[in-house]
Amino acid sequence: MINKELLERKFVGMGSRVKFRSLVRRHRDDGAVISVDVGRDRRGEFFDVRLLPDSRLDLLVMDVQAKDRHLLLMVKGEGLFHKYLCGHDERHWFVAAVPESSGASSVSQAMDALRPEMVKEARGYIRQGEWFFIPAPGKEIEDILVLKKESLIRGGGKPHVAEFLCREGGTLVYVNRLNPNGLTQEEYEEGLKNIKVARERGEIVPGGGPFTRMMRDMDVYVKGRISHSDHATVTLNVWHRVAMNTENQSNAMAFVAFLD
Repeated sequence: MINKELLERKFVGMGSRVKFRSLVRRHRDDGAVISVDVGRDRRGEFFDVRLLPDSRLDLLVMDVQAKDRHLLLMVKGEGLFHKYLCGHDERHWFVAAVPESSGASSVSQAMDALRPEMVKEARGYIRQGEWFFIPAPGKEIEDILVLKKESLIRGGGKPHVAEFLCREGGTLVYVNRLNPNGLTQEEYEEGLKNIKVARERGEIVPGGGPFTRMMRDMDVYVKGRISHSDHATVTLNVWHRVAMNTENQSNAMAFVAFLD
């Protein structure tokens, strides 16, 4: 049983609101049992927690840092053990899934867990939302390889627009609704064979829609003005390597990948 009144007090304690509503699955093969997001109504933004009507999940606020307007929410039950960092970042409220492997039990530990190793090892960095920019002052890139006003985007979020951007390396993957992190060429070809065999046997195979060819895990460098509607614009005078936070290492956000 979820103690909604207690949870509401915890969210109010950091200066926000929370609503609990029914979760409607978008697709028959969607296995989601909970969603945690930020919604908006006439009073402004609120944390939107949606659960299945017969949900047996337990929700617990592990830590609240009212001064910083952050809290750590734990979701467990039905085979799940998720943690979400809920907080305020510059202009808006946000939700970030925390990697379970971190064992985070406080807001500070959750924030540290969201920083990738590349960032932890760097002498300095600049952050804008879920993206980190690490100085690479010795980096030289030919003009022909530089793209202008290019987007950095993850999942269905709003894009961060870089004045100058260059991509290097990466792995070709095939992406659709059932494979949001992408399948390698080998996995894609093997999957097609398995689907063909299954259908020849008369088995019903879940769809997932058409595949799109994308690149995964590229080395990305940016320079100049980096803008986003929810964040203050940052200006990078030298090339910076781009790193994404570690949400994609969380089971709660396994559908998120660094794709372009």
